[in-house]
Amino acid sequence: MPPVPRPKTRRLRCRDPRIVLNYTREYEKLATKHNLLLKVKKLDRFISYPPTPAMKREYEAIDSIRIDITKYAERKCRKLRMGQVAFSPELQHASRPIRAVTLLLGKKEGHKVSSRLLSRSLQKVSLTPSLLGRSTDHIKSLLKQSYDEYFKIKKSTLHLEGVT
Repeated sequence: MPPVPRPKTRRLRCRDPRIVLNYTREYEKLATKHNLLLKVKKLDRFISYPPTPAMKREYEAIDSIRIDITKYAERKCRKLRMGQVAFSPELQHASRPIRAVTLLLGKKEGHKVSSRLLSRSLQKVSLTPSLLGRSTDHIKSLLKQSYDEYFKIKKSTLHLEGVT
């Protein structure tokens, strides 16, 4: 027996007004770009019963565009953040040093890193920008320490939730 396919996550959640606003904004932008309303009004003006094959084709073309716009807007309206554990302030606090040191390491290795993002991240975890002058090995050891602390807190969070 073939495996049961997992249902796709619905990105559009009507309970959150921010997500609905993002969806509506994306939908309207693309509908305007494709002149969807104009095409519908034009088809509505000349519709007859029974519809002619040309009208059916036009309707199907409009519907196909509408479906594509809907799918695109739904994909863009909400970023899914899925992890192994539920959000907790402790985990967020433990993940900040990882982010800051990773950015620091990227900057040290010559990657493109926003200086403002780096300084904000370092400031959140009370680290000084002078770490940029340290060796790559030192920064990597800081990263390892940050991950160790994160995994320790994550493990304790899982035990508190009853998951082992």
